[in-house]
Amino acid sequence: MRQVRMHNPTHRFDQDLRRQTPLSAEPTVAWQDEFGGHVREISYWDGTVYSATGEDIVAVGTDGREQWRFNADATVNTSPAVVDGTVYAASYDRHLYALNAATGREQWRFETLGDIGTSPAVVNDTVYFGSNSRTVFAVDANSGREQWGFDTQGGLQSSPAVVDGTVYIGTTNPESRIYAIDAGSGRERWHFEANGPVWSSPTVIDSTVYVGDKAGSVFALDAASGRERWGFRAGDEVAGAPAVVDGSVYFGSHDTEVHAVDAATGREQWAFEADGSVKAAPTVVGDVVYAGSLYGTVYALDRKDGSKLWQFETDGEVVTSPLMADGVLYVGFADGTAYALEADSGSGTHVSSEAAPSSASGSKPPSFCPECGGDLSDHRNANYCPECGFSL
Repeated sequence: MRQVRMHNPTHRFDQDLRRQTPLSAEPTVAWQDEFGGHVREISYWDGTVYSATGEDIVAVGTDGREQWRFNADATVNTSPAVVDGTVYAASYDRHLYALNAATGREQWRFETLGDIGTSPAVVNDTVYFGSNSRTVFAVDANSGREQWGFDTQGGLQSSPAVVDGTVYIGTTNPESRIYAIDAGSGRERWHFEANGPVWSSPTVIDSTVYVGDKAGSVFALDAASGRERWGFRAGDEVAGAPAVVDGSVYFGSHDTEVHAVDAATGREQWAFEADGSVKAAPTVVGDVVYAGSLYGTVYALDRKDGSKLWQFETDGEVVTSPLMADGVLYVGFADGTAYALEADSGSGTHVSSEAAPSSASGSKPPSFCPECGGDLSDHRNANYCPECGFSL
Protein backbone atom coordinates (compact mmCIF):
# COMPACT_ATOMS: atom_id res chain seq x y z
CA MET A 1 0.00 0.00 0.00
CA ARG A 2 1.47 3.36 -0.96
CA GLN A 3 0.78 6.69 0.64
CA VAL A 4 -1.35 9.06 -1.42
CA ARG A 5 -1.42 12.82 -1.12
CA MET A 6 -4.92 13.72 -0.01
CA HIS A 7 -4.99 17.26 -1.46
CA ASN A 8 -5.24 18.27 2.17
CA PRO A 9 -2.52 20.09 4.08
CA THR A 10 -3.08 17.86 7.07
CA HIS A 11 -1.48 15.03 5.08
CA ARG A 12 1.79 16.49 3.81
CA PHE A 13 4.12 13.52 3.96
CA ASP A 14 4.15 12.23 0.40
CA GLN A 15 6.89 12.00 -2.17
CA ASP A 16 6.28 15.57 -3.40
CA LEU A 17 8.27 16.80 -0.40
CA ARG A 18 11.23 14.62 -1.34
CA ARG A 19 11.68 16.84 -4.41
CA GLN A 20 11.72 20.03 -2.31
CA THR A 21 14.94 21.66 -1.12
CA PRO A 22 14.87 21.94 2.69
CA LEU A 23 15.77 25.13 4.55
CA SER A 24 18.52 23.59 6.68
CA ALA A 25 20.39 26.87 7.21
CA GLU A 26 18.96 30.06 8.71
CA PRO A 27 16.41 31.48 6.22
CA THR A 28 15.18 35.03 5.80
CA VAL A 29 11.63 36.40 5.85
CA ALA A 30 10.48 36.78 2.25
CA TRP A 31 7.21 38.41 3.36
CA GLN A 32 4.64 38.50 6.10
CA ASP A 33 0.97 39.32 5.78
CA GLU A 34 -1.90 40.02 8.16
CA PHE A 35 -4.66 37.66 7.05
CA GLY A 36 -7.08 39.27 9.49
CA GLY A 37 -7.96 36.33 11.74
CA HIS A 38 -6.81 33.03 13.20
CA VAL A 39 -4.85 31.36 10.35
CA ARG A 40 -5.64 27.72 9.68
CA GLU A 41 -3.54 25.26 7.67
CA ILE A 42 -2.04 26.56 4.44
CA SER A 43 -2.39 24.92 1.02
CA TYR A 44 -0.50 25.63 -2.19
CA TRP A 45 -1.55 25.14 -5.80
CA ASP A 46 -0.23 26.57 -9.06
CA GLY A 47 1.64 29.51 -7.55
CA THR A 48 -1.06 30.52 -5.06
CA VAL A 49 -1.26 30.10 -1.29
CA TYR A 50 -4.68 29.23 0.14
CA SER A 51 -5.73 29.38 3.77
CA ALA A 52 -8.65 30.03 6.11
CA THR A 53 -8.65 32.91 8.56
CA GLY A 54 -11.54 33.75 10.86
CA GLU A 55 -14.68 33.40 8.73
CA ASP A 56 -12.84 33.82 5.42
CA ILE A 57 -11.08 31.64 2.87
CA VAL A 58 -8.26 33.59 1.25
CA ALA A 59 -5.98 33.22 -1.77
CA VAL A 60 -2.60 34.96 -1.69
CA GLY A 61 0.12 35.13 -4.33
CA THR A 62 3.64 33.97 -3.61
CA ASP A 63 4.53 37.69 -3.23
CA GLY A 64 2.12 37.96 -0.29
CA ARG A 65 -0.52 39.97 -2.17
CA GLU A 66 -4.15 38.95 -1.62
CA GLN A 67 -5.93 37.71 -4.76
CA TRP A 68 -9.40 37.05 -3.41
CA ARG A 69 -11.34 36.46 -0.19
CA PHE A 70 -14.55 34.47 0.36
CA ASN A 71 -16.69 34.95 3.49
CA ALA A 72 -18.31 31.78 4.83
CA ASP A 73 -20.57 33.48 7.44
CA ALA A 74 -19.03 31.47 10.32
CA THR A 75 -15.64 30.34 11.58
CA VAL A 76 -13.68 28.27 9.07
CA ASN A 77 -11.83 25.83 11.31
CA THR A 78 -10.56 23.61 8.52
CA SER A 79 -7.89 23.56 5.85
CA PRO A 80 -8.74 24.17 2.19
CA ALA A 81 -8.11 21.35 -0.27
CA VAL A 82 -7.21 22.55 -3.78
CA VAL A 83 -7.71 20.17 -6.69
CA ASP A 84 -7.87 20.85 -10.44
CA GLY A 85 -8.81 24.51 -10.12
CA THR A 86 -11.31 24.11 -7.27
CA VAL A 87 -10.93 24.98 -3.58
CA TYR A 88 -12.90 22.79 -1.17
CA ALA A 89 -13.37 24.18 2.34
CA ALA A 90 -15.82 23.73 5.21
CA SER A 91 -17.23 26.06 7.84
CA TYR A 92 -19.00 26.14 11.18
CA ASP A 93 -22.02 27.39 9.22
CA ARG A 94 -22.55 23.66 8.44
CA HIS A 95 -21.57 23.95 4.77
CA LEU A 96 -18.90 22.45 2.56
CA TYR A 97 -18.00 24.92 -0.19
CA ALA A 98 -16.52 24.45 -3.66
CA LEU A 99 -14.91 27.66 -4.95
CA ASN A 100 -13.19 28.58 -8.18
CA ALA A 101 -9.48 28.63 -7.31
CA ALA A 102 -8.74 31.58 -9.61
CA THR A 103 -11.62 33.87 -8.63
CA GLY A 104 -13.04 32.59 -5.34
CA ARG A 105 -16.49 32.40 -6.89
CA GLU A 106 -18.79 29.79 -5.33
CA GLN A 107 -19.51 26.78 -7.54
CA TRP A 108 -21.68 24.81 -5.12
CA ARG A 109 -22.30 24.21 -1.43
CA PHE A 110 -23.36 21.14 0.54
CA GLU A 111 -25.27 21.51 3.82
CA THR A 112 -25.01 19.18 6.82
CA LEU A 113 -26.83 19.10 10.16
CA GLY A 114 -23.76 20.06 12.21
CA ASP A 115 -20.76 22.36 12.11
CA ILE A 116 -17.78 21.02 10.17
CA GLY A 117 -14.42 20.82 11.92
CA THR A 118 -12.61 18.43 9.58
CA SER A 119 -10.66 19.27 6.46
CA PRO A 120 -11.86 17.65 3.24
CA ALA A 121 -9.89 15.01 1.37
CA VAL A 122 -10.44 14.81 -2.40
CA VAL A 123 -9.77 11.50 -4.13
CA ASN A 124 -11.10 10.24 -7.47
CA ASP A 125 -13.61 13.09 -7.93
CA THR A 126 -15.07 12.53 -4.47
CA VAL A 127 -14.83 14.81 -1.45
CA TYR A 128 -14.67 13.06 1.95
CA PHE A 129 -15.17 14.94 5.22
CA GLY A 130 -16.83 14.67 8.63
CA SER A 131 -19.55 16.79 10.24
CA ASN A 132 -20.40 17.19 13.91
CA SER A 133 -23.79 15.80 13.03
CA ARG A 134 -21.62 12.69 13.70
CA THR A 135 -21.62 11.75 10.03
CA VAL A 136 -18.81 11.08 7.57
CA PHE A 137 -19.83 12.15 4.06
CA ALA A 138 -18.77 11.33 0.53
CA VAL A 139 -19.82 14.05 -1.94
CA ASP A 140 -19.37 14.30 -5.71
CA ALA A 141 -16.54 16.81 -6.27
CA ASN A 142 -18.11 18.27 -9.42
CA SER A 143 -21.75 18.62 -8.40
CA GLY A 144 -21.82 18.51 -4.59
CA ARG A 145 -24.33 15.64 -4.60
CA GLU A 146 -24.15 13.26 -1.66
CA GLN A 147 -22.90 9.77 -2.49
CA TRP A 148 -23.17 8.31 1.00
CA GLY A 149 -23.15 9.15 4.69
CA PHE A 150 -21.73 7.02 7.49
CA ASP A 151 -23.04 7.65 11.02
CA THR A 152 -20.70 7.47 14.00
CA GLN A 153 -21.45 7.75 17.72
CA GLY A 154 -18.94 10.56 18.31
CA GLY A 155 -17.97 14.01 17.15
CA LEU A 156 -15.61 14.47 14.21
CA GLN A 157 -12.52 16.71 14.45
CA SER A 158 -10.13 14.28 12.75
CA SER A 159 -9.71 14.83 9.02
CA PRO A 160 -10.01 11.77 6.77
CA ALA A 161 -7.22 9.95 4.97
CA VAL A 162 -8.34 8.04 1.88
CA VAL A 163 -5.98 5.30 0.72
CA ASP A 164 -6.59 2.32 -1.58
CA GLY A 165 -10.37 2.56 -1.42
CA THR A 166 -10.65 3.05 2.34
CA VAL A 167 -11.48 6.15 4.39
CA TYR A 168 -9.68 6.36 7.75
CA ILE A 169 -10.96 8.85 10.35
CA GLY A 170 -11.11 9.30 14.13
CA THR A 171 -13.95 10.31 16.46
CA THR A 172 -14.26 12.21 19.75
CA ASN A 173 -16.70 12.17 22.68
CA PRO A 174 -18.73 10.22 23.54
CA GLU A 175 -16.73 7.59 21.67
CA SER A 176 -13.00 7.47 20.87
CA ARG A 177 -12.48 5.37 17.78
CA ILE A 178 -10.58 5.11 14.53
CA TYR A 179 -12.85 3.94 11.71
CA ALA A 180 -12.01 2.31 8.39
CA ILE A 181 -14.87 2.87 5.90
CA ASP A 182 -15.21 1.57 2.36
CA ALA A 183 -14.71 4.63 0.13
CA GLY A 184 -17.16 3.40 -2.50
CA SER A 185 -20.07 2.15 -0.42
CA GLY A 186 -19.70 3.90 2.95
CA ARG A 187 -19.79 0.58 4.83
CA GLU A 188 -17.64 0.05 7.91
CA ARG A 189 -14.67 -2.27 7.48
CA TRP A 190 -13.40 -2.07 11.06
CA HIS A 191 -13.00 0.23 14.03
CA PHE A 192 -10.40 0.51 16.78
CA GLU A 193 -11.00 1.75 20.34
CA ALA A 194 -8.46 4.47 21.22
CA ASN A 195 -7.52 5.57 24.74
CA GLY A 196 -8.96 9.05 24.31
CA PRO A 197 -10.75 11.34 21.84
CA VAL A 198 -9.11 11.33 18.40
CA TRP A 199 -8.43 14.80 17.00
CA SER A 200 -5.35 13.60 15.13
CA SER A 201 -5.77 12.83 11.45
CA PRO A 202 -4.51 9.41 10.36
CA THR A 203 -1.43 8.96 8.19
CA VAL A 204 -1.45 5.77 6.11
CA ILE A 205 1.72 4.30 4.63
CA ASP A 206 3.06 0.78 4.03
CA SER A 207 -0.22 -0.89 5.04
CA THR A 208 -0.14 0.84 8.43
CA VAL A 209 -2.37 3.54 9.94
CA TYR A 210 -0.56 5.93 12.29
CA VAL A 211 -2.73 8.13 14.51
CA GLY A 212 -2.68 9.86 17.91
CA ASP A 213 -5.27 10.63 20.58
CA LYS A 214 -5.87 13.15 23.37
CA ALA A 215 -4.73 10.63 25.99
CA GLY A 216 -1.23 11.00 24.55
CA SER A 217 -1.26 7.70 22.66
CA VAL A 218 0.12 7.12 19.18
CA PHE A 219 -0.95 3.89 17.51
CA ALA A 220 0.27 1.88 14.55
CA LEU A 221 -2.63 -0.19 13.21
CA ASP A 222 -2.85 -2.77 10.46
CA ALA A 223 -4.65 -0.94 7.64
CA ALA A 224 -6.59 -4.03 6.53
CA SER A 225 -7.78 -5.33 9.91
CA GLY A 226 -7.34 -2.52 12.45
CA ARG A 227 -5.17 -4.76 14.63
CA GLU A 228 -2.76 -2.82 16.86
CA ARG A 229 0.88 -3.30 15.91
CA TRP A 230 2.26 -1.04 18.63
CA GLY A 231 1.37 1.88 20.85
CA PHE A 232 3.47 4.74 22.18
CA ARG A 233 2.48 7.01 25.07
CA ALA A 234 3.62 10.64 25.02
CA GLY A 235 3.40 12.88 28.08
CA ASP A 236 0.23 14.63 26.88
CA GLU A 237 -2.28 14.71 24.04
CA VAL A 238 -1.30 14.26 20.39
CA ALA A 239 -3.58 16.35 18.18
CA GLY A 240 -1.63 16.56 14.91
CA ALA A 241 -1.19 13.95 12.22
CA PRO A 242 2.03 11.92 12.47
CA ALA A 243 4.59 12.32 9.68
CA VAL A 244 6.05 9.01 8.50
CA VAL A 245 9.30 9.10 6.50
CA ASP A 246 11.96 6.44 5.90
CA GLY A 247 10.96 4.19 8.78
CA SER A 248 10.44 6.91 11.39
CA VAL A 249 7.27 8.51 12.78
CA TYR A 250 7.43 12.19 13.76
CA PHE A 251 4.75 13.95 15.85
CA GLY A 252 4.29 16.74 18.35
CA SER A 253 2.52 16.68 21.69
CA HIS A 254 1.13 18.99 24.34
CA ASP A 255 3.97 17.64 26.51
CA THR A 256 6.03 20.32 24.62
CA GLU A 257 8.08 17.72 22.76
CA VAL A 258 8.58 16.71 19.15
CA HIS A 259 9.02 12.93 19.10
CA ALA A 260 10.61 10.53 16.63
CA VAL A 261 9.82 6.83 17.02
CA ASP A 262 10.64 3.74 14.98
CA ALA A 263 7.79 3.06 12.53
CA ALA A 264 8.15 -0.71 12.89
CA THR A 265 8.47 -1.02 16.67
CA GLY A 266 7.27 2.25 18.23
CA ARG A 267 10.54 2.67 20.15
CA GLU A 268 11.55 6.28 20.71
CA GLN A 269 14.53 7.45 18.65
CA TRP A 270 14.73 11.00 19.98
CA ALA A 271 12.67 13.79 21.54
CA PHE A 272 13.19 17.54 21.20
CA GLU A 273 11.82 19.82 23.91
CA ALA A 274 10.17 22.94 22.51
CA ASP A 275 9.25 26.07 24.45
CA GLY A 276 5.54 25.21 24.45
CA SER A 277 2.95 22.65 23.39
CA VAL A 278 3.27 21.34 19.83
CA LYS A 279 -0.27 20.97 18.46
CA ALA A 280 0.12 21.01 14.68
CA ALA A 281 1.57 18.17 12.66
CA PRO A 282 5.27 18.43 11.79
CA THR A 283 6.45 18.60 8.19
CA VAL A 284 9.45 16.61 6.96
CA VAL A 285 11.44 17.83 3.95
CA GLY A 286 14.66 16.00 3.16
CA ASP A 287 16.62 15.67 6.39
CA VAL A 288 14.77 18.47 8.18
CA VAL A 289 11.73 18.30 10.46
CA TYR A 290 9.73 21.54 10.77
CA ALA A 291 7.43 22.02 13.77
CA GLY A 292 5.88 24.92 15.66
CA SER A 293 4.88 25.56 19.28
CA LEU A 294 2.02 27.40 20.93
CA TYR A 295 4.70 29.71 22.37
CA GLY A 296 5.13 31.12 18.86
CA THR A 297 8.33 29.41 17.70
CA VAL A 298 8.97 27.53 14.45
CA TYR A 299 11.78 24.97 14.68
CA ALA A 300 13.93 23.30 12.05
CA LEU A 301 15.34 20.04 13.46
CA ASP A 302 17.83 17.54 12.11
CA ARG A 303 15.79 14.48 11.23
CA LYS A 304 18.49 12.04 12.34
CA ASP A 305 18.96 13.14 15.94
CA GLY A 306 16.48 15.95 16.65
CA SER A 307 19.16 18.61 17.12
CA LYS A 308 18.03 22.15 16.37
CA LEU A 309 19.20 23.78 13.14
CA TRP A 310 17.40 27.10 13.58
CA GLN A 311 14.27 28.68 15.05
CA PHE A 312 11.92 31.54 14.16
CA GLU A 313 10.03 33.40 16.90
CA THR A 314 6.87 35.52 16.77
CA ASP A 315 4.22 36.67 19.24
CA GLY A 316 1.50 34.38 17.86
CA GLU A 317 0.87 30.71 18.58
CA VAL A 318 1.87 28.31 15.79
CA VAL A 319 -1.33 26.42 15.00
CA THR A 320 -0.58 25.28 11.44
CA SER A 321 1.78 22.75 9.99
CA PRO A 322 4.60 24.44 8.06
CA LEU A 323 4.13 24.05 4.31
CA MET A 324 7.10 23.83 1.92
CA ALA A 325 6.45 24.78 -1.71
CA ASP A 326 8.96 25.82 -4.38
CA GLY A 327 11.68 26.39 -1.81
CA VAL A 328 9.57 28.61 0.47
CA LEU A 329 8.31 27.64 3.94
CA TYR A 330 4.84 29.04 4.75
CA VAL A 331 3.62 29.19 8.35
CA GLY A 332 0.39 30.60 9.82
CA PHE A 333 -0.17 31.91 13.36
CA ALA A 334 -3.14 32.38 15.68
CA ASP A 335 -2.68 36.16 15.70
CA GLY A 336 -3.66 36.26 12.01
CA THR A 337 -0.15 36.57 10.57
CA ALA A 338 1.32 34.35 7.87
CA TYR A 339 5.05 34.23 7.07
CA ALA A 340 6.99 33.08 4.03
CA LEU A 341 10.56 31.99 4.83
CA GLU A 342 13.15 31.40 2.11
CA ALA A 343 16.83 30.58 1.74
CA ASP A 344 19.16 33.45 2.68
CA SER A 345 20.01 35.48 -0.42
CA GLY A 346 22.04 38.08 1.45
CA SER A 347 19.11 40.41 2.18
CA GLY A 348 15.96 40.30 4.24
CA THR A 349 15.27 39.62 7.90
CA HIS A 350 17.30 36.79 9.40
CA VAL A 351 15.77 34.26 11.77
CA SER A 352 17.52 33.06 14.91
CA SER A 353 19.54 29.95 15.62
CA GLU A 354 19.83 30.80 19.31
CA ALA A 355 18.42 28.45 21.90
CA ALA A 356 14.74 28.78 22.69
CA PRO A 357 13.98 30.76 25.86
CA SER A 358 13.35 28.57 28.86
CA SER A 359 10.32 28.98 31.07
CA ALA A 360 10.05 27.68 34.59
CA SER A 361 6.30 27.51 34.34
CA GLY A 362 6.14 25.95 30.84
CA SER A 363 4.42 27.59 27.89
CA LYS A 364 2.65 30.93 28.12
CA PRO A 365 -1.17 30.87 28.11
CA PRO A 366 -2.49 31.15 24.55
CA SER A 367 -4.40 34.29 23.59
CA PHE A 368 -6.46 32.40 21.02
CA CYS A 369 -7.88 28.88 21.13
CA PRO A 370 -5.54 26.75 19.00
CA GLU A 371 -8.54 24.77 17.72
CA CYS A 372 -11.43 27.17 17.04
CA GLY A 373 -9.61 30.51 17.15
CA GLY A 374 -11.81 31.85 19.95
CA ASP A 375 -10.56 34.87 21.92
CA LEU A 376 -9.10 33.74 25.27
CA SER A 377 -8.02 37.18 26.50
CA ASP A 378 -10.60 37.02 29.29
CA HIS A 379 -9.85 33.36 30.06
CA ARG A 380 -6.04 33.28 30.28
CA ASN A 381 -6.04 30.83 33.21
CA ALA A 382 -8.68 28.49 31.79
CA ASN A 383 -7.89 24.82 31.22
CA TYR A 384 -10.25 24.58 28.25
CA CYS A 385 -11.75 26.83 25.58
CA PRO A 386 -15.22 28.08 26.64
CA GLU A 387 -16.34 28.08 23.00
CA CYS A 388 -15.33 24.62 21.75
CA GLY A 389 -14.10 22.78 24.86
CA PHE A 390 -10.58 22.26 23.50
CA SER A 391 -8.06 21.37 26.22
CA LEU A 392 -5.54 24.23 26.66
